[in-house]
Amino acid sequence: MNLNMKASRFKLGVIASSLILAGCDDLAVPITKPRTQIQSEIAVVDTKYGAPYSRIYSYQNYLIATVQNKGIEVIDNSDPYHPEQVMFVNLPGAKDSIIQNGVFVTNQFSDLVFFSIEEQKEISRIENLYDYKDYFELPEDTVWKTVTIAEDEVVVDYKIEERKDGFCIFFCS
Repeated sequence: MNLNMKASRFKLGVIASSLILAGCDDLAVPITKPRTQIQSEIAVVDTKYGAPYSRIYSYQNYLIATVQNKGIEVIDNSDPYHPEQVMFVNLPGAKDSIIQNGVFVTNQFSDLVFFSIEEQKEISRIENLYDYKDYFELPEDTVWKTVTIAEDEVVVDYKIEERKDGFCIFFCS
């Protein structure tokens, strides 16, 4: 074996020893809906969800309860022994809310929505206030797939896509 072959094998050995095979994270692929569709789903409806609530606030004689990802339930609590639902506001994507001066403020996916209890309607909205990546909690060992989201679309969910190759190659320095 000549000297050049030995040097080539040595270089190949160094390169091979600097490779690490490791498992890859699964990918979270965003699922979107048109913003106009999301906004049109906000309505006062005759639905009774009841518990579990993610947040409950007391306001005057009312209880304002957030039903995770469904909406806001307004309950008349003037007789605590016989509370009655006043309205349910269908608000897909609602996770948290607060109330002040008769207006509850809640998130709807990436937007912030202001809803008047007295007028029973949305009175204002701030669009794209939150990054969708902050809204969803991904399973362990899952990362967001890089995609372009159209300006008139809202990420409403995600699906898990498994890596097809099953492993990744990382170079160590």
